[in-house]
Amino acid sequence: MASDFDADTEVFGETLVNSILAQLEPNVRLDDQVKKMVAEYAEEYVDKVLSMVCQLAKHRGSKAVTRADICYVLKHYFRD
Repeated sequence: MASDFDADTEVFGETLVNSILAQLEPNVRLDDQVKKMVAEYAEEYVDKVLSMVCQLAKHRGSKAVTRADICYVLKHYFRD
């Protein structure tokens, strides 16, 4: 069975950045270059988190990622 998923597809595009910004701060507008940078940063962040989550699941011998995997990675590697 073929998947429709394309690994090169952007998850966070400028449209999503606009949508999130409108919910958080409706009166704030971002320059197009800033929107692009925010989208790229978010995409890189998600890629890093998911990569580590997949490595963790593989390390524990699972082919499936769990919520606990995501929480562990966020808590131990991406917490300020």
